[in-house]
Amino acid sequence: MPLPLLVRLSRLSAVPADLESVTERAPEAPETAAGLRAGSVEQLWSRIAALYRTGVQPGIQVCVRHQGQVVLHRAIGHARGNGPGEGRAGPVPMRTDTPINLFSAGKAVTAMLVHKLQERGHFGLDDPVALHLPGFGRHGKQAITVRQVLTHRAGLPSLPLLGRREALALLAEPQQLLEQLMALKPGRINAAPAYSAITGGFVLAALLRATTGRDPRALLTELIKQPLGARWLDFGLRPEQLGEVALNACTGLLPPPLSSHLGRVIGAPYALAVELSNTPEFLTALVPSGNLITTAADIAAFYQSLLDGGRWQGQALFAPETVRAALAPDRPGASLDRCIGIPIRYSPGFMVGHRGLGLYGWNRSGTFGHLGLSSTLTWARPDTGTVIAFLTNGKPVLGPHLPEFLALLAGFNRLCESRA
Repeated sequence: MPLPLLVRLSRLSAVPADLESVTERAPEAPETAAGLRAGSVEQLWSRIAALYRTGVQPGIQVCVRHQGQVVLHRAIGHARGNGPGEGRAGPVPMRTDTPINLFSAGKAVTAMLVHKLQERGHFGLDDPVALHLPGFGRHGKQAITVRQVLTHRAGLPSLPLLGRREALALLAEPQQLLEQLMALKPGRINAAPAYSAITGGFVLAALLRATTGRDPRALLTELIKQPLGARWLDFGLRPEQLGEVALNACTGLLPPPLSSHLGRVIGAPYALAVELSNTPEFLTALVPSGNLITTAADIAAFYQSLLDGGRWQGQALFAPETVRAALAPDRPGASLDRCIGIPIRYSPGFMVGHRGLGLYGWNRSGTFGHLGLSSTLTWARPDTGTVIAFLTNGKPVLGPHLPEFLALLAGFNRLCESRA
């Protein structure tokens, strides 16, 4: 499709002529002090700005760490008020400290919370979930292990109500939600992976409650958020915080074949899922696989701790063996994910790079991270000591941004490999 036609058919945000007027910069270390070539950070920023100019992203927030130092920490655009269909009165700028929903990229944090409780002896990764969650073993789920849930090999289908607006009421009824989990009939267990967009997170939350007697949100705050010194790293928000979060927008172009496929992946119509993600009911609920709210700086600090063997600013956040277990791929190579339809290699909680072309580029076997709905990117490269946290509130699939987005992905890896 010719680019001008694609632009006309796409849902886009308004882009100001003066990008500096909608850009905020936080403190950054000199790139040469971190061992990077002079000019490499601005070169990467120019690619981010080029993506923003396409109009598919109302707002972008980015934090890049290299060799332990923050070399890029900026925001551009708007957190709310400038998405397609939103009123143009009083758009709210995207700031470097604006909280944003990670969507599926939050699975990595949920997984490390599970690993932390395993480290403390509450359960084992190879324990059947039903051993700790009575009733879960119904309908053939008795052999599903914690590890299989984390590696998307548990065969868990979407919850029946999640594809409809009625799901919002279900989120406020944890007992009803638990009953739906118990009633699920699994698909193929321990076969090729089949990505569980939402269901696996609810299973893990129920496991944490059953084995600790505590709310997973309180556990996250105590065991990860507070040790990191994070301002934002929470499952959902408190009601009084709703006015601070960035609102998501369905941008670009979504033809029926793609929308149908994505609906199967996430368990709900794509555009509806984006719309519902802005509602108070969703934002204040506990959705461990889909509503972790944070900032680029805070999620970058989380990944830095993993690069550093579980340590953050001199204290042990995770035991080194816990980090190794969390990042260890469950198979030697990538497997075709039966839900998403592309080759992916999983560890217990992360999408891990592999030989050949993968999510993080060419031959990125050591890279680990997780992607979030459409265009949120979080990952770390141990070979270069680099962390990438690229958060967005536009949720395009197709659109005029694709060349710039692919160029940005290449730009991230080019920065990692830049040398002073």
